This record gives sequence, structure tokens and C-alpha cells, in this order.
Amino acid sequence: MNKIITLNNGKKLEIQLASFEKGHKLLKAVTREIESVKLELGLKGNMKDLMSMDVNDDAMNTIKDVVSRLIYSDTVEVALWDCMAVVLIDDKKVSRETFEDLEMRQYFLVVVKEVLVYNLAPFFGSIGSLLSGITSKITGSQKQK
Repeated sequence: MNKIITLNNGKKLEIQLASFEKGHKLLKAVTREIESVKLELGLKGNMKDLMSMDVNDDAMNTIKDVVSRLIYSDTVEVALWDCMAVVLIDDKKVSRETFEDLEMRQYFLVVVKEVLVYNLAPFFGSIGSLLSGITSKITGSQKQK
């Protein structure tokens, strides 16, 4: 199913999921870029309670570092444009030429974010069960000692 978003200028952004190969290439590129970023999210209390996230200086620096690495990564850019080959704005294929128009340039990062999230989200759908399995194995081995 395609994701359709109306941009602030009234244009319709339609995102189609890229092929597994292209999405996986994007996942690997993004992972490579953010693996060295130290995550300081300002969580207080229980890690499961993400709603209590306090946006402090450390959290803002983490966000800045992740966004910066993704923006200046040539590898992410190539993988992202591969995924954007099936994205439309007002039924026209998105290309670099789309953003030569100064009015459209302000929407570049919005389109990039939406394409990234839409193409990466399916890879993380069952990560909770994966992590809970790892956690139970760790806690189980600690109880046996």
C-alpha cells in the first residue's frame, strides 16, 4: 500500500515501498552511518516508558549527529535516490530536477524523511520480539549462575 501525504503547498506526495533489495541497501547505509553515534536520549525512569523522554542537550546533540551523518553520507544518498525512483509528487516522478524549483526545495528534507521512514519501518516491525528473546536469554543465563 502506498503512503499519500499532502504537503503544505497542497501537492500530493505518494510514496511506494521500494524493492527489498533497494530498501535493504538503504538500511545498511543508514546503519553504517549511525553505528558510531553515541545515543543520549535523555530517558528518565523506565526505558520502556518512551513517553517520559526529556529532550535535553544530550538528546538534541544525538538528534543533530544522526541527522547530520545521514545528510552528508554519499552512501545513504545513493540508496535513498534508488528508493525515491518510485515516489511521485502530483503524479510526477520525483527526481533531482523536482527540487530545482525553489518552492519545492523547502520540501526536500520532508520528502527524504518520509521516504526513509516508509522504507525502513518494515525492517523493524518485529524487533521488539527479537530484543525480548535476547533479553530473556541473558536474564535466564544470569539466573542459572
